[in-house]
Amino acid sequence: MGFEHGTSRIWGLAGLVCMLRFGFAMGFWEGGKRTGLEIGREERFSVLDPNDHKHYFPSQVCYNWAKTNVPFIDFPDIDIMRAYYYRWCSYRKHIKNTKSIDGFVVSEFKENVPWAGLHNTISAAAGHHIMEGRWIKNQKILDDYIRFWFLNAESKIDRYTNWIIWASLERSKITGNTTILRQIYPKAVRIFFDVYVPKYLSSSPQNKKDWPVSVSGSGCRTSIASVMYGEASALAEIARICKDPKRAEIFSKWASFSRSVLLEQNWNPKTGFFSTIPSPKRPLVPDSVIQLKGECDLNARRTPNKTVDVRELFGFMPWYYSDPDKPLIPLSQARKYSHMFNYLLPEKIEEGFYAKWGLRTLPKADKCYNYSYTHGDCWNGPSWPFETSRVLHSLAGFLNEYKSKKELGLENETPKITSNLFGLLLRQYARQHTQTYAVNDTALISGSGHIFENLHPDYGYWNNRNIMYSKQATNKDMGDDYNHSVFCDLVLSGLLGIRNGRTESGIWMVLNPLLDPAFTTRFIADGIRYKGHDVTVIYNQHTRGNKTCK
Repeated sequence: MGFEHGTSRIWGLAGLVCMLRFGFAMGFWEGGKRTGLEIGREERFSVLDPNDHKHYFPSQVCYNWAKTNVPFIDFPDIDIMRAYYYRWCSYRKHIKNTKSIDGFVVSEFKENVPWAGLHNTISAAAGHHIMEGRWIKNQKILDDYIRFWFLNAESKIDRYTNWIIWASLERSKITGNTTILRQIYPKAVRIFFDVYVPKYLSSSPQNKKDWPVSVSGSGCRTSIASVMYGEASALAEIARICKDPKRAEIFSKWASFSRSVLLEQNWNPKTGFFSTIPSPKRPLVPDSVIQLKGECDLNARRTPNKTVDVRELFGFMPWYYSDPDKPLIPLSQARKYSHMFNYLLPEKIEEGFYAKWGLRTLPKADKCYNYSYTHGDCWNGPSWPFETSRVLHSLAGFLNEYKSKKELGLENETPKITSNLFGLLLRQYARQHTQTYAVNDTALISGSGHIFENLHPDYGYWNNRNIMYSKQATNKDMGDDYNHSVFCDLVLSGLLGIRNGRTESGIWMVLNPLLDPAFTTRFIADGIRYKGHDVTVIYNQHTRGNKTCK
């Protein structure tokens, strides 16, 4: 690490940012406030020497790709560093050149799986793919990928719930390029009205065998209503970009309707959590699901048209959409729902989601915890990086857009929900990559990084992989380097606080790191491509004085 090798000991103004590729005068916003730092014309340089980080990369090919495509960071935590560089190498393995008119796509599984669509694509985690990949300098990769979902009639975008439109808009705020949004807009409008409206608000489009293996099952799910809000609000903004004010108004109304569904119907006052409303059109529990007799009665818990009395990790999804201009949960109502985050705390280990190796998808105290062992993809206990990613994104949004506003009075509701908690959970997530156990581990060097489908939260082994190997399934290695979550985006936009914010000159970069002062107060992020400019962030919370990077 640079901290060990002396490459990161150049510290300037607290939260110092240099934009150095093209050179121009700029103001810098720290926590939304302009500091007045002016950067003149300079030649491009790298503060970090990539060679000092080469040992994190498993191959020369990955290292060469990373040098030209992704930000390099220096941060004093070995697990975060290892996981960060591993995840970029893993992501690269999923970039597929289709050698067709579709160009590049991003896969979830490296090997072909029968439930995937064209080019082995699956829409379920496509929002994660775009949020993670928005930091890649080669824009053609995700431009092609986004176009594929909307412009290829065989893409099967509607097979799984996804937030591709919203993620594409968020990416455009990093790239500064709205061309791709204009290209997909007409088809995105049709998909919204032809697919999202009739299907998403009535029942879950998810694979039927997945969601019954959870306590709440299928129906009007919190995650679906949240996605409906996100896609509608994103389309409203894209409509304004495309100078289509009538549709912008229509989409804004759909976003408001989805919000009302969540806040009025999906909220369960008994549990103090958002939950699913089971659909009367579906069988409640399939015969194939084994329950613990006398302890877990799912049919009794799933009453059609009534919110299920359960706390599940995906109940945090409404907080995922915390855009400062259009948050799903209004600032004025934040106090009513903010206590949900207390269930992430380590002291809530029984009634909450915290566990030694990761966030559970269901509290351990629930009678239906881990009720089925016949299905490797259970959402009733195991820790899923997919959902951990969404929860940590939500927590970062809450700390930035809600907790930071003292006038909301959230301190009494959430006194322990701070950047310290975010750092704790992110380090835990990093250790899922570096310190957990996997049968036939893919890490070339122990601890260098791996990721699969879901993890035992107490014992730290990859659950589905264990099951498939015990059965000697022919596809037992299909989860290698599983691309179903984000990590690098959580480091850059969450931990290091490199975010989009509303300033007096529009949407621009703001810096608000979520650091635990007892752990560290400094970092470097080098080679961030932001709106066509290369950005280096050198941060030391305790340094004072106006110093220009050179």
